[in-house]
Amino acid sequence: LPILALSSMMIAGVSLNEALLKVQSKGSPWLKDHIGKMLRKLRVAGSDYGKVMDTGLLDAETAGDIQDYSKLSTFEKAVYGIGEKTLKRSVEKINVKMIILINFFRYHRFLY
Repeated sequence: LPILALSSMMIAGVSLNEALLKVQSKGSPWLKDHIGKMLRKLRVAGSDYGKVMDTGLLDAETAGDIQDYSKLSTFEKAVYGIGEKTLKRSVEKINVKMIILINFFRYHRFLY
């Protein structure tokens, strides 16, 4: 997840601007577009990282969490925690979908 990469770099002392540029250089065209929006907002919004990262890339819950934590001095660590939580939710969603698919194929195998 880009959010984990960003927060990891920021914890290591890399500026948000530099971290965004590094993620952008490795991203898909879709991600590059969102990072470009973030970089433009960074020039205008400065250190209001909640506004900077509000491009539609993140789901509503994650974006809201980042808005809340953007005012804290421990923003980088908070965002890392948000990224871990988001990754965990994504894995859980994938597991549910896999269970559904496995059961679907088991059921249809017995029909034939």
